[in-house]
Amino acid sequence: MSRFSLETWVVLVLLALLVAAGIFLARGADDGAFNTFPTRSTYSAQASGYKALFMLLEKAGTKPLRRGWKELPAQTRILFVVSPRIPPVRDEWEGLRPWIARGGLLVVAPGQEYRVPPNSQPEWIVAYPTVQEGLMEGVPSISVYRYPPSLLPLPFMALSERLWPDPFPLASHDDRALISLARYGEGAVILLNAPEMLSNDGLQREANLRLALNLLAWRGVTLDGPSGAVVFDEYHHGHGYGEDRSLWQQLPPVMRDGLIGIGIAGLIWIWAVSRRLGAAVPLRAPPRVRSEYLESMATLLERAHAVRLAARTRARTLRDRLSRTLGLGVMGTSEELTAAVGATRPDLAREAAEILAGLERMASAPNPSAGDLLRLARREASLLQDLKKGTVP
Repeated sequence: MSRFSLETWVVLVLLALLVAAGIFLARGADDGAFNTFPTRSTYSAQASGYKALFMLLEKAGTKPLRRGWKELPAQTRILFVVSPRIPPVRDEWEGLRPWIARGGLLVVAPGQEYRVPPNSQPEWIVAYPTVQEGLMEGVPSISVYRYPPSLLPLPFMALSERLWPDPFPLASHDDRALISLARYGEGAVILLNAPEMLSNDGLQREANLRLALNLLAWRGVTLDGPSGAVVFDEYHHGHGYGEDRSLWQQLPPVMRDGLIGIGIAGLIWIWAVSRRLGAAVPLRAPPRVRSEYLESMATLLERAHAVRLAARTRARTLRDRLSRTLGLGVMGTSEELTAAVGATRPDLAREAAEILAGLERMASAPNPSAGDLLRLARREASLLQDLKKGTVP
């Protein structure tokens, strides 16, 4: 037989999975300068985030918005969709076509997965524009990461590139387009294949900051422009529509994962304590006998000074039980019961008479002894057992 029950194994396996998930989350919780999964959200103050660009616009008075693009304000000129963790589907991209055709600028950057040694730092390299006009005017160079060979763009970038055909490269490095431009109607789409250039870390480099300002000015957005002229898509980062975020959304992802883990552990604990995870433990105490009950009742009655009441009760109970045992129709008197016992068991007639007389005497005594009552109760129990046997011992 297995040492543990099935329920025990289920709890152990669930706890092991929970511990493994916690270790995995803890290892991935370090959102340092060069993350395995960079978070390009305007809520992220880490090196990979876009909070610096958002605050630059906010402090200058532009009042950018954080929201999805389901309902863009009429005054919106630029929409940033930067490395979304929830890949947009084709219908969502198609829904942007009318807005772009009316003069909107869509800035799209891929989500990327890196495979780099732990605690490594990014290597910045200098790339040069292929043109020196329009968006790249006054930008002699840009700084980007030297990507490892294992760089894996998310599939949605390939979809977005197919939707905006014939992009023209504005800056490249080693035959890899870093910034591309696709015209559509009166608007345009900018494809950023190196999203770190506008990240919190990237904007510390003067050339990248100049590129960001050119990007705003190219669509006629000034640093003191109207509210909503620039929108950052946070819906596809998991933050929902609107500018206001709930307390849950404001928590870091690792903390949210930790709270979910604690909740799962609590549910497992509640389920475990409600289940029997082993065989029932047998009672080792010997069964209680009738004499113990009588002793306990006698002690209780003595403390309550109710020995006379107990004697009257025992006398009435004994007469009733003797009447039923002997087959009498009604409860008989002491003399009738003694005679009936003598007719059935002559050897017990004297014992029955003494017990009945003793109980009646204690019921009328001013201060009867509990010990005497206990002895009579024991004799009563023995008498009834002998009568049930029906034979002379």
